[in-house]
Amino acid sequence: MLNHLRFYLPLIYPKLDKILFLDDDIVVQKDLTLFWSIDRHGKVNGAVECCGESFHRLVST
Repeated sequence: MLNHLRFYLPLIYPKLDKILFLDDDIVVQKDLTLFWSIDRHGKVNGAVECCGESFHRLVST
């Protein structure tokens, strides 16, 4: 039921200028402060390109 909650975050928190939503399978390994300085040119959503390389599954042998 809460899967689509992220789409309503701007409506729930209208006074916030930015919201950083990270999915539940994200592991943060660096400081995310840089994200606050990104100019999104008035756009509501921003995303980074990922998986541009071929995906390699880690398999234990």
